[in-house]
Amino acid sequence: MDIKRYLSLHKAFNEVRQNTNPEQRVIFDEYAIMCLLSEKKTLSATQIAREQCISCPTMTHRSSHLTSLGYLLSKMNERDHRRLDCSLTRKGSLATTKITQKVIDTLAEDDVLHGLSPKEIISITIQSGKLPLTADQHILLAYAVDDLETEPVMNIVRNTNLLQPTVSMALVRLCKEGLLKRGEEKSANEKPGYTITKAGLSSAKKFIKAIEALS
Repeated sequence: MDIKRYLSLHKAFNEVRQNTNPEQRVIFDEYAIMCLLSEKKTLSATQIAREQCISCPTMTHRSSHLTSLGYLLSKMNERDHRRLDCSLTRKGSLATTKITQKVIDTLAEDDVLHGLSPKEIISITIQSGKLPLTADQHILLAYAVDDLETEPVMNIVRNTNLLQPTVSMALVRLCKEGLLKRGEEKSANEKPGYTITKAGLSSAKKFIKAIEALS
């Protein structure tokens, strides 16, 4: 999968999520499950976990949240009582369509995903859902792919569309791990910038290879 498509999709989804009522928000990985079920109609919880390369407990947590929102219906398979079949409710189908259209509306004319149909966006989302992206990884990828240099917090926020508190906590972790370096604070009005280290760039390149291997 093309790295720029992967990042563009996450960035667009982050913007849509920020503008959604907090009580109705889903994370990207949950949206990927919704997209998967919009195509496959019915899958067992185990099949979804396998598709997304996640553990069954993680799948249980995500399905529970989607169920609480009224988006997911889970019921015991009539032939195999050990199997839990999952499908989207009408509300879940409508929400998938709505989120997908909002992602499309968010894309700029020069964006690599601009011009794609809802079906194509859903297909790319299903692909991307196989490799979860943490805030830390998103920031490192932004530095590596967009050739960021020494950037203040707000530039990183704008580049990723992650919430500022999320970015701030990620920067602390990345600096502690030696993947980013925090610059010196020159004055009270000038916030320090963050620069990616060789170790951070190496970590980003490994993740890029994993993304490019997605099919």
